[in-house]
Amino acid sequence: MECGAQATGGNFSKDWKAVPDLTHIGFPIAEAYPDGSIVITKHDKLGGLVSIASVAEQLLYEIGDPRSYITPDGIAHFTTIQLKQVAKNRVEISGVKGRPSTEFYKVSMSYHDGYSRHIQGKNDPPQGRRTSPPERWRTSPPQRRRTSRAN
Repeated sequence: MECGAQATGGNFSKDWKAVPDLTHIGFPIAEAYPDGSIVITKHDKLGGLVSIASVAEQLLYEIGDPRSYITPDGIAHFTTIQLKQVAKNRVEISGVKGRPSTEFYKVSMSYHDGYSRHIQGKNDPPQGRRTSPPERWRTSPPQRRRTSRAN
């Protein structure tokens, strides 16, 4: 659930042209169930998409060792995960294994010093042109925003 709208296509590299309405992209929602499975979805009226590819890309983002991904609650073993598209914009995650947490904390820190965005990959120029206007809209002062939904 970290990295904002990445699981809903915000930084999708596989089929980024198919991600609808980046300007109004929805953040992911995780529905957790007693059996340990999770369904990743998003609000129906917002842009973006939830697919096996977008969720898998988020799961692999910034992971050094997929057998030992340290989280606040434990160490996840991502090589056992099963992903299943159960409906439009709904991906079930199951089969996650893990171990107890370490004696150390994982800390991420940041500070306000302007805004920057970097896209890296074979689609840099066209993907950058497509994602730049929505990001400028989302980070601009409210009085400068256009209210119409972009497609």
